[in-house]
Amino acid sequence: MFIAWRRVRPVLALALALLAPGSCKLPARGVPAGRYEKDGLSFEYLSGWTVAKDTQNKARIVVVDGPEHAVLTISVFKSNVDIPLETFASNVAEKRSEGVKKRLTVGGVNLGGEDEPMPLAPRERSIAGTRVRGVEQQTIVKVVGVPMSHTMQHFITHLAGHTVILMDQVADKDRSKVDAGIQKIFDTVALGP
Repeated sequence: MFIAWRRVRPVLALALALLAPGSCKLPARGVPAGRYEKDGLSFEYLSGWTVAKDTQNKARIVVVDGPEHAVLTISVFKSNVDIPLETFASNVAEKRSEGVKKRLTVGGVNLGGEDEPMPLAPRERSIAGTRVRGVEQQTIVKVVGVPMSHTMQHFITHLAGHTVILMDQVADKDRSKVDAGIQKIFDTVALGP
Protein backbone atom coordinates (compact mmCIF):
# COMPACT_ATOMS: atom_id res chain seq x y z
CA MET A 1 0.00 0.00 0.00
CA PHE A 2 2.90 2.35 0.81
CA ILE A 3 4.45 1.80 -2.65
CA ALA A 4 1.17 2.60 -4.44
CA TRP A 5 0.86 5.92 -2.58
CA ARG A 6 4.41 6.88 -3.63
CA ARG A 7 3.44 6.35 -7.27
CA VAL A 8 0.18 8.28 -6.98
CA ARG A 9 1.57 11.22 -5.04
CA PRO A 10 3.54 12.84 -7.94
CA VAL A 11 0.52 12.51 -10.25
CA LEU A 12 -1.72 14.05 -7.60
CA ALA A 13 0.75 16.90 -7.02
CA LEU A 14 0.86 17.62 -10.78
CA ALA A 15 -2.95 17.61 -10.98
CA LEU A 16 -3.22 20.03 -8.05
CA ALA A 17 -0.61 22.32 -9.60
CA LEU A 18 -2.57 22.44 -12.83
CA LEU A 19 -5.72 23.33 -10.93
CA ALA A 20 -4.05 26.09 -8.93
CA PRO A 21 -5.65 29.54 -9.19
CA GLY A 22 -4.64 31.25 -12.41
CA SER A 23 -3.35 28.14 -14.14
CA CYS A 24 -6.49 27.26 -16.10
CA LYS A 25 -8.77 30.27 -16.10
CA LEU A 26 -11.65 30.72 -18.47
CA PRO A 27 -12.41 34.27 -19.63
CA ALA A 28 -14.54 35.87 -16.95
CA ARG A 29 -17.69 37.77 -17.82
CA GLY A 30 -17.32 41.43 -17.03
CA VAL A 31 -13.59 41.47 -17.83
CA PRO A 32 -12.56 44.14 -20.36
CA ALA A 33 -11.90 42.48 -23.69
CA GLY A 34 -11.09 45.31 -25.99
CA ARG A 35 -11.73 48.59 -27.65
CA TYR A 36 -13.38 49.21 -31.01
CA GLU A 37 -12.17 52.24 -32.91
CA LYS A 38 -12.98 53.02 -36.53
CA ASP A 39 -13.70 56.22 -38.45
CA GLY A 40 -14.15 58.32 -35.31
CA LEU A 41 -16.49 55.93 -33.46
CA SER A 42 -15.06 54.17 -30.44
CA PHE A 43 -16.20 52.16 -27.42
CA GLU A 44 -14.92 49.53 -25.02
CA TYR A 45 -16.53 46.13 -24.63
CA LEU A 46 -16.33 43.25 -22.19
CA SER A 47 -15.33 39.65 -22.86
CA GLY A 48 -18.00 37.73 -24.73
CA TRP A 49 -18.91 40.74 -26.92
CA THR A 50 -17.83 41.06 -30.56
CA VAL A 51 -18.42 43.62 -33.29
CA ALA A 52 -20.40 41.73 -35.94
CA LYS A 53 -20.57 44.48 -38.58
CA ASP A 54 -20.05 48.14 -39.29
CA THR A 55 -21.99 49.36 -42.34
CA GLN A 56 -22.75 52.73 -43.90
CA ASN A 57 -25.88 53.48 -45.94
CA LYS A 58 -28.29 56.24 -44.92
CA ALA A 59 -26.79 55.89 -41.45
CA ARG A 60 -23.76 54.17 -40.01
CA ILE A 61 -24.85 51.08 -38.12
CA VAL A 62 -22.54 49.07 -35.87
CA VAL A 63 -23.89 45.74 -34.62
CA VAL A 64 -22.33 44.19 -31.51
CA ASP A 65 -23.21 40.61 -30.55
CA GLY A 66 -23.06 39.64 -26.90
CA PRO A 67 -23.40 36.59 -24.70
CA GLU A 68 -26.82 34.95 -24.39
CA HIS A 69 -27.72 36.13 -27.93
CA ALA A 70 -27.80 39.76 -26.83
CA VAL A 71 -27.57 42.34 -29.62
CA LEU A 72 -26.60 45.99 -29.36
CA THR A 73 -26.66 48.45 -32.26
CA ILE A 74 -25.23 51.93 -32.55
CA SER A 75 -26.86 53.98 -35.34
CA VAL A 76 -25.10 57.24 -36.24
CA PHE A 77 -27.04 59.69 -38.40
CA LYS A 78 -25.86 62.78 -40.26
CA SER A 79 -25.81 65.93 -38.20
CA ASN A 80 -28.83 67.49 -39.93
CA VAL A 81 -31.13 64.48 -39.44
CA ASP A 82 -33.83 64.73 -36.76
CA ILE A 83 -35.32 61.36 -35.84
CA PRO A 84 -38.23 60.87 -33.45
CA LEU A 85 -37.17 57.99 -31.18
CA GLU A 86 -40.66 56.51 -30.97
CA THR A 87 -40.95 56.37 -34.79
CA PHE A 88 -37.52 54.77 -35.04
CA ALA A 89 -38.39 52.14 -32.40
CA SER A 90 -41.71 51.31 -34.10
CA ASN A 91 -40.00 50.88 -37.48
CA VAL A 92 -37.35 48.64 -35.93
CA ALA A 93 -40.08 46.52 -34.28
CA GLU A 94 -41.82 46.04 -37.63
CA LYS A 95 -38.61 45.03 -39.41
CA ARG A 96 -37.59 42.78 -36.50
CA SER A 97 -40.93 40.95 -36.59
CA GLU A 98 -40.56 40.32 -40.34
CA GLY A 99 -36.98 39.12 -39.81
CA VAL A 100 -37.92 36.76 -36.97
CA LYS A 101 -40.66 35.19 -39.08
CA LYS A 102 -38.29 34.78 -42.03
CA ARG A 103 -35.54 33.22 -39.88
CA LEU A 104 -38.02 30.80 -38.32
CA THR A 105 -39.32 29.57 -41.65
CA VAL A 106 -37.46 26.44 -42.77
CA GLY A 107 -38.29 24.63 -45.99
CA GLY A 108 -41.52 26.61 -46.31
CA VAL A 109 -42.66 25.62 -42.81
CA ASN A 110 -43.01 28.39 -40.24
CA LEU A 111 -41.65 27.32 -36.83
CA GLY A 112 -42.52 30.48 -34.94
CA GLY A 113 -42.65 34.23 -34.87
CA GLU A 114 -43.09 37.29 -32.75
CA ASP A 115 -46.30 38.38 -31.04
CA GLU A 116 -47.48 41.96 -31.37
CA PRO A 117 -45.04 44.05 -29.29
CA MET A 118 -46.27 45.82 -26.16
CA PRO A 119 -46.63 49.63 -26.27
CA LEU A 120 -43.47 51.69 -25.85
CA ALA A 121 -42.66 52.67 -22.28
CA PRO A 122 -40.35 55.54 -21.23
CA ARG A 123 -36.89 54.61 -19.97
CA GLU A 124 -33.70 56.47 -19.00
CA ARG A 125 -30.11 55.31 -18.99
CA SER A 126 -26.61 56.76 -18.78
CA ILE A 127 -24.93 57.05 -22.18
CA ALA A 128 -21.40 58.51 -22.40
CA GLY A 129 -21.77 60.04 -18.94
CA THR A 130 -25.12 61.73 -19.59
CA ARG A 131 -28.59 60.62 -18.54
CA VAL A 132 -30.62 60.23 -21.76
CA ARG A 133 -34.21 59.42 -22.54
CA GLY A 134 -35.26 56.25 -24.22
CA VAL A 135 -38.08 53.82 -24.77
CA GLU A 136 -38.47 50.17 -23.90
CA GLN A 137 -40.61 47.59 -25.63
CA GLN A 138 -41.37 44.00 -24.73
CA THR A 139 -42.44 41.23 -27.05
CA ILE A 140 -42.86 37.47 -27.00
CA VAL A 141 -40.94 35.36 -29.51
CA LYS A 142 -42.34 31.87 -29.99
CA VAL A 143 -40.25 29.04 -31.40
CA VAL A 144 -42.16 25.81 -31.98
CA GLY A 145 -44.82 27.09 -29.58
CA VAL A 146 -42.39 27.89 -26.75
CA PRO A 147 -42.71 31.56 -25.71
CA MET A 148 -39.73 33.68 -24.65
CA SER A 149 -40.08 37.28 -23.49
CA HIS A 150 -37.62 39.80 -24.99
CA THR A 151 -37.06 43.46 -24.21
CA MET A 152 -35.65 46.05 -26.59
CA GLN A 153 -34.39 49.38 -25.31
CA HIS A 154 -33.74 52.38 -27.58
CA PHE A 155 -31.89 55.51 -26.45
CA ILE A 156 -31.21 58.72 -28.35
CA THR A 157 -28.35 61.12 -27.74
CA HIS A 158 -26.12 63.55 -29.62
CA LEU A 159 -22.39 62.99 -29.98
CA ALA A 160 -20.05 65.28 -31.94
CA GLY A 161 -23.06 66.97 -33.56
CA HIS A 162 -24.61 63.69 -34.76
CA THR A 163 -27.83 62.04 -33.69
CA VAL A 164 -26.97 58.62 -32.24
CA ILE A 165 -29.49 55.90 -31.38
CA LEU A 166 -28.34 52.96 -29.28
CA MET A 167 -30.52 49.85 -29.10
CA ASP A 168 -30.10 46.70 -27.06
CA GLN A 169 -32.14 43.51 -27.22
CA VAL A 170 -31.98 40.37 -25.10
CA ALA A 171 -34.27 37.71 -23.69
CA ASP A 172 -35.61 38.89 -20.33
CA LYS A 173 -34.31 35.78 -18.57
CA ASP A 174 -30.76 36.71 -19.64
CA ARG A 175 -30.78 40.49 -19.13
CA SER A 176 -29.04 40.38 -15.74
CA LYS A 177 -26.23 38.32 -17.29
CA VAL A 178 -25.45 40.86 -20.02
CA ASP A 179 -26.45 44.22 -18.57
CA ALA A 180 -22.90 45.07 -17.43
CA GLY A 181 -21.65 44.45 -20.99
CA ILE A 182 -24.35 46.69 -22.44
CA GLN A 183 -23.57 49.43 -19.93
CA LYS A 184 -19.81 49.22 -20.63
CA ILE A 185 -20.45 50.05 -24.28
CA PHE A 186 -22.97 52.77 -23.35
CA ASP A 187 -20.52 54.33 -20.86
CA THR A 188 -17.59 54.44 -23.26
CA VAL A 189 -19.16 55.21 -26.64
CA ALA A 190 -17.60 58.30 -28.25
CA LEU A 191 -17.72 59.92 -31.65
CA GLY A 192 -14.91 62.07 -32.92
CA PRO A 193 -14.90 64.49 -35.83
